Amino acid sequence: MPDYNTPCALDKFIPPLKVRLTLFFTFLSFCLLAQRPKIGVTLSGGGAKGLAHLGILKAIDSAGLKVDYVTGTSMGAILGSLYAVGYSADTLVKIVDDIDWDALFRNQTSLPSLLMQEKEESYKYIVELPWINHKFHLSTGLLEGQELWLKFSELFFPVYNIKDFSKFSIPFRCISTDVGNGEAVVLKKGEVTNAIRSSMAIPSFFTAVNYEKSKLVDGGIVRNFPVRDVREMGADFVIGSNVAGGLLPSDKIRNVFQILLQEDHSSNSYHRLT
Repeated sequence: MPDYNTPCALDKFIPPLKVRLTLFFTFLSFCLLAQRPKIGVTLSGGGAKGLAHLGILKAIDSAGLKVDYVTGTSMGAILGSLYAVGYSADTLVKIVDDIDWDALFRNQTSLPSLLMQEKEESYKYIVELPWINHKFHLSTGLLEGQELWLKFSELFFPVYNIKDFSKFSIPFRCISTDVGNGEAVVLKKGEVTNAIRSSMAIPSFFTAVNYEKSKLVDGGIVRNFPVRDVREMGADFVIGSNVAGGLLPSDKIRNVFQILLQEDHSSNSYHRLT
């Protein structure tokens, strides 16, 4: 009668029970992950009202949802890209609270950053024009937004060497408009600061952004709520935040940030009427 308690040659090929259980649950987790529906997040343009997207992002984080793709336009592109590169919703709230948006949109350097002689000249003039090659240079918009983009370059520094937006913590796309043909341009690679800059370059307010052989402006003109793009990325379910709405009454407009809100709405309204 054979002794089944005696180790056989095959025993050395059978891993211990703990290892087998670990391998089993790892395989099970992989199978469940493969079957999990892909979740996409889409954030619309909407000027200052785009900050309301933070509430949606906080709810997503609180629920512990795993977001697989993000798309955004204009202000939605800013917040969506920051979320995609790894900033949590709570961190974004702190960033937004700490930024002097009015000063950034006016392209004004904060006073503590200026030398004493620079402070005396600062904020004296309504419009400043650059002097290039012995003549004044007129831009395609009121603002170049250097201070704004310097701030965002700082925020995006951790991913400065990543040129493929699919390689962010969450794959990302944003939408701009080609002023040459009026068509939407889906930005998925390059400098992320240039991409979001073009996505919110409201015509006549911000200067157009050069991209390859095109000039790009606010994506909200043609596709303010880019749900189709997040679906094309592979999303099965889409969580969308659309904050586009009506104009503020004139007596409620007190700063340039609120003017930005009006401009964003006006460009979208024009597109709907034409």
